[in-house]
Amino acid sequence: MPNRPLKRLLLSQKGRCFFCKKTLPQADASIEHLVASSNGGRSQDDNCVACCKTINALLGNKPLKEKIRFLLDRNGKCPNGTQRKVNKTLPEASAKVTKLPPECYTKVVANLKKRGSAKPGTVPALKNSIFTSFPKLSPDQIDVLVQELKSGGEIFVKGSKVIYV
Repeated sequence: MPNRPLKRLLLSQKGRCFFCKKTLPQADASIEHLVASSNGGRSQDDNCVACCKTINALLGNKPLKEKIRFLLDRNGKCPNGTQRKVNKTLPEASAKVTKLPPECYTKVVANLKKRGSAKPGTVPALKNSIFTSFPKLSPDQIDVLVQELKSGGEIFVKGSKVIYV
């Protein structure tokens, strides 16, 4: 799609991602068809929103019901690490945040070693890769996993760049 529709959508959304409400520079934005083009969705403003490229890549051409379920399952947390304001009265939500399934760290390390030179080069790309392997993890859990990779000596982070040890 040309940049005009994207600019128009960003303007109507006050420069924020439709899903996570994060300020969204045009370079980091993409157009998400709520009903995917491949599922008969049109490229009209009522079917399109501007969103983070990460979310757009994850939602892909899923049917609208699956997109809604995916976003509801995330409790308003964006896979790129930002979080929408959600009702904080759910006591179990904060209890689960930092608890990781025990196999996560081992599987992520094994996957990274197997990838050779095709490892994610930035922290957001690494987080997205982890999310792809473990879609039920919250962004907070993914952050904890990245911290464990750092403290375990698997990676070194310089700015947003990831260096593999």
